[in-house]
Amino acid sequence: MIDSIEITSSFMLKDLKIDAKNNMVIKGQTETTIEPRLMRVIVKLAQKTGQIVERSELLQEISENAYASDESLTQAISKIRQFLGDSTKQPKFIKTIPRKGYVLLVCASLISESNIEKTLASGPKNKSTTQPLWWAQVNLQSLMIGLCLVLVLGISLAFWWPDQNEFIEKREIEFIEKGR
Repeated sequence: MIDSIEITSSFMLKDLKIDAKNNMVIKGQTETTIEPRLMRVIVKLAQKTGQIVERSELLQEISENAYASDESLTQAISKIRQFLGDSTKQPKFIKTIPRKGYVLLVCASLISESNIEKTLASGPKNKSTTQPLWWAQVNLQSLMIGLCLVLVLGISLAFWWPDQNEFIEKREIEFIEKGR
């Protein structure tokens, strides 16, 4: 149980960075912004890792209204599971305890504020614009192979191209033979 996790904290859940202050879930190079009410639920679950968090307690996190329905909590947990890449059949993050509440199955570990700011400052990286080093090497190899093929083809054509004088001589011979 980590009571020190607050709505302004940044913490890890397995390989996910949770930036509660900016309402972001960061997985690898992908940043996803989520609703503040969903982030409050994640934080509440993280504060009580491994313990059952009652439905009524989580309902207070998603709505200021006293008459919020259980269905709104169920939908909120469903959206959170989507963001975390979790499922109800084989839960990795959130387990449902029927008629009682939910349990966060993984330990939350606080990360320093400077690390999350570095991650956010670098911005999301789009796979289409960032190429790994091996891709650059493959492109260089392809370019070199292409240049070698063009060079070999050019040299081959230079040696095997019929000499123009031969062609003129054959043409004159054909013309002379036809003219007789």
